[in-house]
Amino acid sequence: MKRFRYISFCFLYTINIVSEKMGKNEHSSELSPGKLTYTIHSCTSHSSSYVAQNILENKPSEQSSRWSSESNHPPQFIVLRLDKPAIVTGILFGKFEKTHVCNLKKFKVFGGLDESSYIELLESGLKNNSSPDSFNLKCELNQHYFPCSFIKIQPIQSWGSSFNFTVWYVELIGDQNPTLVQESIDWQQKNKEREAIRLCLKHFRERNYSEDGDYEGVEELIKECLKNGIFRDYISRQQPKPIWNPLINPDDTILEDIVGPGSAPVVPLSDSESLVSDEERPPPPSLLLTEPPPRGGHQLVMDSTAQSIYLFGGWDGNQDLADFWSYHVPSNRWNLLFPDTESEAGPPPRSCHKMVLDPAYRQIFVLGRYIERTMRVSLSAIKSDFYLFDLVSGRWTQITDDTAAMGGPNLIFDHQMCLDNEHRNIYVFGGQSLHYNNTGEDRSDKRFSGLYVYHINTNTWKLLWEDGQIPAKGPPIISRTGHSMLFNSVDRNLYIFGGQRKRDEYLNDFFTFNVDTHEIKFLSDGITSSGSSIPAVGYTQRATIDCKREEIYVMTGLNKDKEKKSGETGVSNSFWVYEIKPARWSCIYR
Repeated sequence: MKRFRYISFCFLYTINIVSEKMGKNEHSSELSPGKLTYTIHSCTSHSSSYVAQNILENKPSEQSSRWSSESNHPPQFIVLRLDKPAIVTGILFGKFEKTHVCNLKKFKVFGGLDESSYIELLESGLKNNSSPDSFNLKCELNQHYFPCSFIKIQPIQSWGSSFNFTVWYVELIGDQNPTLVQESIDWQQKNKEREAIRLCLKHFRERNYSEDGDYEGVEELIKECLKNGIFRDYISRQQPKPIWNPLINPDDTILEDIVGPGSAPVVPLSDSESLVSDEERPPPPSLLLTEPPPRGGHQLVMDSTAQSIYLFGGWDGNQDLADFWSYHVPSNRWNLLFPDTESEAGPPPRSCHKMVLDPAYRQIFVLGRYIERTMRVSLSAIKSDFYLFDLVSGRWTQITDDTAAMGGPNLIFDHQMCLDNEHRNIYVFGGQSLHYNNTGEDRSDKRFSGLYVYHINTNTWKLLWEDGQIPAKGPPIISRTGHSMLFNSVDRNLYIFGGQRKRDEYLNDFFTFNVDTHEIKFLSDGITSSGSSIPAVGYTQRATIDCKREEIYVMTGLNKDKEKKSGETGVSNSFWVYEIKPARWSCIYR
């Protein structure tokens, strides 16, 4: 015990001396402040069209150019992310050209390199007038510059006691000198480590802990706590950080690395072909394709067991495709399974279809396709075929040439499909339903498909509800195209959000459908802002779910630009995570 105390005292003495000496060091260089560039990282809420992105531009004469919180109940905040870490020395708040009851009478500003290490940089308030207010921010900690990557503005009180909070414009001032900032980052990190060690040793000394202990037992205890979810709440409150890794760089692809022996089915030569010499004979089509050519409207499914991705069909700008590929993730290799699935008793060329993979039975199901209006000239032309591909045998099977005749959907496109692996049910929701054009006219009316379930074991279809039908449990919902639907095997809910109903009308509701009770629950109606309010995911967004972690991951798609009055349509590029249990969205990348 005495030996432990002596070591602790010596160690603490060394740390204190070093800290004192380092604290007295002068700054290696003087600051050269300038205007800093930032983006909106996150905010607690927003009302109407007063989104956080509005504060990026200073428009004092436009009353709509502002961020306004959905309520005045704390905590409300907005987080700004600098394009590069900086020593932030000042902040400027722009205002509306007239006094406004929503101006911030009291607020706080925090800063840090990440969202778990904020320190308070300022507590102040704005004058209720039209003149911009500037403030100096605390930029030193322990006599050293304090670097920031995030700035958090937290309103406390508005000039009107019952009014929501409003920020019109924010300008940040600081220095992004790489050498200076990196020196500050290094020093602050070392200081955090020293302080953590000092506090730990102080805690041990005050409680007379010896250096002997059951370290293995502690590790097992921590593992057990982690397994039982003791740390789940803390972990869920940490902001994830995106790390993007390209799987394929087109410039680095090599033919022999992607297409090898047995890459495509062997096609026997005819008698006439056998008379042609090897030098004169053109290479087989499979050897000309080193990887899937560019396309849109295709489909991918992931086989997590085999670490393979399967790609089928699509539109190359001239025609629908029927090639079927696999991509092996560990070896980074493409393999052309079939250049034309129709010739292998599989589906004919198509786009805007959907696929699901049954990992237990090693089967892929394909449903739906888009057909031009001019081709919908007969009932036989718009039959809804349904196919299965067996990964073990490598064979295609047509389940039916018309799902509608079995009680399933008509021919549809831009729908969504999910698999309930436990009960072997496939759920199909939404999409446009194609109909026979017997007038020869270019009809513009749209018909949307409802919610169907296909039971694989019995080969039967069932309609659960039609578009516009009022369900027995829960509020009515509407069908759509370009949406997302995911199945959570833990709570046995379908999670449905996003999509499009009319031209330039993007849906922003978010609801669940329980496959056992058929109960519908709206997590967000797309109008009222709340903790579960879904971000503007738009049309053709992409989403996936991790049932074990109970998290939904969404890459946003085509949407209206809320920052522009004209409501122009554009493609957003944000990555979001929805945590199911706390019902919380987090922006990982914007």
